[in-house]
Amino acid sequence: MKTKNLQQINDYFLGLRERSSFLDNLCKFFESKNIEFGFLGGSVRNAIANPDSIPRDLDIIFNENDEIFDSFLEALNINYKKNSFGGRKIEVDSLKIDIWSLSKHHLIREKIYKQDFKNVPKTTFLDYDSIFYNYTKQSLIDNYSKCISKNTIGVIGNKKSRSCNSRMDVTICKLALLHENGFLFSDELNSYISDYLNKFFGNLSLFDQADLLDSFLYNYKKHIGTSVNNKTLNLISHFVDNYL
Repeated sequence: MKTKNLQQINDYFLGLRERSSFLDNLCKFFESKNIEFGFLGGSVRNAIANPDSIPRDLDIIFNENDEIFDSFLEALNINYKKNSFGGRKIEVDSLKIDIWSLSKHHLIREKIYKQDFKNVPKTTFLDYDSIFYNYTKQSLIDNYSKCISKNTIGVIGNKKSRSCNSRMDVTICKLALLHENGFLFSDELNSYISDYLNKFFGNLSLFDQADLLDSFLYNYKKHIGTSVNNKTLNLISHFVDNYL
């Protein structure tokens, strides 16, 4: 990644710090304790592709034990919930933040990957999401840009990590929208989608298929935190039908 783009990414997160006192305090806390940390996924994509945007959420990873982070939250009297990755889900300053220690990420805790920031991008399911900006070192691991240059989305990580994707229903809905926006899928990803959908939908009646699809859509709406219009719902439904 060019130095110019690294500067753009850093400026993007500096801008977010100016908007959010919590995020600024968090970064200052990590910096004062010499704790390495960085941002994963969508917010880094935004920094590259749409630097004037506000991210839907922030995924932050830090390399220290949870206790030191909990003490920071307690000092600020910040409420949080546990997320599915073993971290904390925080809503503050109009931002949704998922933050976890590197050691507590479920793929590292289960010893699928070693505890190393270099392995963080491998913890995503899609290469589209596989972009990590180490804020401390101002360095970037970027599979997203490769995906964009080829206009093709593929899977990433090893087979064990892929099998741990507990949000495949949400991923299916996301892929339907990306496909509508012109993205192609690798043969491996197409096979994975087909196998997954036929495993869960293939032997169901049309009535039960509709119920299962409703659960997909419900989980997707819950994940993105906003309502979904009928056009989008129909698009996702047709996407699923095309694989059955």
